[in-house]
Amino acid sequence: MEAIKKSNDIDYFLQDLVDKVNKTGFPFGITLNVGGTIISGTMITGREFFENISKMVVENLEDFDPDPKLTEAFTHFFNKYEGIYPIPFEKDKKEEEPLEIAFIHLKNAKFYQEGNPIIPGNVGAYWRGRLDKIDGFSFGFWGLEKQ
Repeated sequence: MEAIKKSNDIDYFLQDLVDKVNKTGFPFGITLNVGGTIISGTMITGREFFENISKMVVENLEDFDPDPKLTEAFTHFFNKYEGIYPIPFEKDKKEEEPLEIAFIHLKNAKFYQEGNPIIPGNVGAYWRGRLDKIDGFSFGFWGLEKQ
């Protein structure tokens, strides 16, 4: 079995799933229960999460202030976090210590709370959450067609 730093506060199976997604790049639908809120979306790699967040921020920056130095600073900032995660199927040559799997990343995430409308209503969001705060999960999308 691959080396993963285990935590007593995290579901080891979910932690292993996140690690597998990070290493293979294979996304799939998942629904999480976090403190009574249902979060449903597509699990993606940490690398993909930071790549896409970086693109979103840079596009907004270019609309707000086209200064290339500002764009470069934010691109560098996000690349630092993107680089923490492995490139799927690529053996990490510099990995001396296993990555502590503590976060899960979703795209097209939607949030459900009893008595409230689905948030966001028309499109999903990128979402990053701590594994030690997840109360439970199921495979697939909750109450939605395939995303």
